[in-house]
Amino acid sequence: MRVTAFAPISTGNFIVGFDVLGAALQPVDGAPLGDWVTVEDAATTITTIGGPFANALPADPHSNIVHTCRERFEQELNKKGGTPRPNRLSLHKALPVGSGLGSSAASAVAALQALNLFYQNALTDREVLVLAGEMEGRISGSVHYDNVAPALLGGLQLLVPDARLSVGLPLPPWHLVLYYPGIEVATRTARAVLPAHYDLHTVTAFGQRLAAFVQAATAHDWSHAAALLSDELIEAHRAPLVPGFVAAKAAALASGALAFSLSGAGPTCIAVCADANTAARVREVLDAAFPLQAKRQVWICRFDAIGARPWPVAVPGQ
Repeated sequence: MRVTAFAPISTGNFIVGFDVLGAALQPVDGAPLGDWVTVEDAATTITTIGGPFANALPADPHSNIVHTCRERFEQELNKKGGTPRPNRLSLHKALPVGSGLGSSAASAVAALQALNLFYQNALTDREVLVLAGEMEGRISGSVHYDNVAPALLGGLQLLVPDARLSVGLPLPPWHLVLYYPGIEVATRTARAVLPAHYDLHTVTAFGQRLAAFVQAATAHDWSHAAALLSDELIEAHRAPLVPGFVAAKAAALASGALAFSLSGAGPTCIAVCADANTAARVREVLDAAFPLQAKRQVWICRFDAIGARPWPVAVPGQ
């Protein structure tokens, strides 16, 4: 038996919802952007790593998150009375590491989804989500679901403090420009620059803005929702980690972007635009605003409503 699962890129925080709001995205040109994991029967259990960004990962495959995902999945499988069998697990790493694009979340979700397919959906979506949060937390330093939930379930996901863990919100009609400036910012580093304590006014304002955004999205009031996309909680502390951020934000907003901020922990930046023409214009000005790096990449995206899914065709580049 051989199965492959794909998990898309995601943006954590979605500007207004630190650690509790995230979105799965896909390029408008239709090219898949994410990570793939294949699981197949083998004589002995083995993990292999490939893809364009494999060289950014530890050389030992046993140190990779997908290997750990298999170990934890098989522990849960045993609890349910299932029997693990020897398999080859292969990660095709197509996302840059430390990019703010949910790279580790995509690997974890793709691995767990592929394993679940391999074992005939032995775990529920919620059980897979819990494992994905645990696995991604081992890399970022704390368990949070704002990348793994949209990568698994798709769409715009609001994390909730009850048994559901995550609730899907209506999808905005916006175009989103993702600008990866070609540098790496580890999530642990980005979390370390945040204050240990916030004043009551800042926290209250954050809660009000997030609540208002959720209400506007639920009402499909996209003009109001866009006006609420501002981050006074973390952006100022993380922006210095991304050279050119201040100038890029000013240029994007002057060119018609509805909002501009960091995608997750950065360094990728996200510009929210009302339509495709504005997104194309913002993409051009961001190239001029940021210091050009050889590894920089830019995508114009929409929301990915599906999330992780079986991949019935060949993995790109293989």
